[in-house]
Amino acid sequence: MRLDFHRDIYLPAELVAHVRAVNYSRLVYTRHALGAALEDGLRHTDLPLSLCLDDWTLVHVETWHGRPTGILVRRPVISSPRLHLVLAVGVPDCRVKTVWVNRADDNHRTLDRKKYVSAP
Repeated sequence: MRLDFHRDIYLPAELVAHVRAVNYSRLVYTRHALGAALEDGLRHTDLPLSLCLDDWTLVHVETWHGRPTGILVRRPVISSPRLHLVLAVGVPDCRVKTVWVNRADDNHRTLDRKKYVSAP
């Protein structure tokens, strides 16, 4: 069963610990992710080759039968801090599924809370 968790709704500490234990030292970008980056005006130098979760905000964790299968992370774009780079990354394979840019002040007013697990 698939369950999704969002930091603004509920993100259990043990799930965060499991995600943080993964080695993201070698990200692999899918063709779709590279195309999406170009469409958003990103240079290849804006795309990280690895990921240290201490430098990113963990926004979303997707699970399948209780095990993390994907994360969504964001951080300021190096060349334009008013924008945030967002990556959807597979766990544990480190495949970047897609990339996009959000405004730094995006506050998720459109977040559909029904799609995410609530705190018990």
